[in-house]
Amino acid sequence: WGIYRGDVNAVLLAVPPKTDAARLELAIFFARHQQSSTAADQFLSAKAAPAAKSEALLAELLTARAFADAYRVWARMHGVSATDSIAATRDGGFESPLTVGELGFGWQITPGITNVTMSVDAAEHQSESKSLRIEFRGNSIPSQPLLTQIVLVRPETKYHLSFAAMGREIVSAGVPIVSVRDASDPARALPGQSLPLRSDVAGWRDFSIDI
Repeated sequence: WGIYRGDVNAVLLAVPPKTDAARLELAIFFARHQQSSTAADQFLSAKAAPAAKSEALLAELLTARAFADAYRVWARMHGVSATDSIAATRDGGFESPLTVGELGFGWQITPGITNVTMSVDAAEHQSESKSLRIEFRGNSIPSQPLLTQIVLVRPETKYHLSFAAMGREIVSAGVPIVSVRDASDPARALPGQSLPLRSDVAGWRDFSIDI
């Protein structure tokens, strides 16, 4: 890489990958050297990709905050179209099982949260057949995200996020909120957040965030 002064095309000419294994190793290499587009191209050119290598590449791209190319890899891994990526939230009704530690563009559950349990609830729901149940069982860290999802957006574009929530017996000075953050620059101020999710309203309540 140093000999070719970071020239992607020169590297590909010098060591053209001839097997899927070589393509995947090269994809991870390019991802580690801030060549996310080429990394994703190498991955997509492979006919078969073992889960371990796919997850390693996805992790590298997410760490580099190369979200658009990471989505291309994640979409191939999950057999979904990569063309409907913009402003697409995944499993908003929590119909699928929740998995802790699974990378990508579905729900990301923060592991090891103190005194908080989360589960899919088929008994209480609003517009679909299930909902996410979050139970607080003692002191927790108010600033710690409980679950997150990366959503690709276009710059200089307005977006509207809507959801419904219901609270029961919430006794805390730090009540839950839903917030929107800029994943490409976590240090930036919050683009938007919801009103607090309190238990002072009977039944389901609609919320929205405009950013």
